[in-house]
Amino acid sequence: QIDAHMDLRPNYQSFKYSHASTMARVLDETAVRQLVQVGIRDYSPAEARLAANTEQVMAFYDDDIRAALFQGKPFAAIAHDIVRVLPDTIYVSIDIDGLSSTLQPNTGTPVAGGLSFAEWDYLMRALVAGGRRIIGADLCECTIGQTPAEADLCTRLLYRLAVYAACSQGILEVKKPLTDFQRK
Repeated sequence: QIDAHMDLRPNYQSFKYSHASTMARVLDETAVRQLVQVGIRDYSPAEARLAANTEQVMAFYDDDIRAALFQGKPFAAIAHDIVRVLPDTIYVSIDIDGLSSTLQPNTGTPVAGGLSFAEWDYLMRALVAGGRRIIGADLCECTIGQTPAEADLCTRLLYRLAVYAACSQGILEVKKPLTDFQRK
């Protein structure tokens, strides 16, 4: 899950199936063994306690990612740390606010900070290179009609996500640059 928010609340405004409790429902109602959250920077104390007190949730907080980068750790090493804790088969959930709010400022819940497009792209390449198989994905909170740049971002994310999923399943092979890919 790439997101600014943990979405682990038991409910939000008395609604069990709220946007703020999506991942809590995933943990309650599915066979998900591991929830790995990346870019988290807006959460309640209860959500942080839940993540800290269960092995089922692993959060890579945006503050920790930034601190590591400022201290000289390459993003490649951070991406490797994230991929290392993932199971072999994964579902990728992307909330647009998991990326930098400068990329999609008109989303419903923008939060300062977040992954750059290049960091997201590198992380996805690392997933494929690390042998993870993407069996499904979603992208939410895009504001495609607000500006051409926002529409372009969402289009590129969806396109690349589909390509990475196909590559992870052995259907396509990623070349450099990404626009140069071929059927295996």
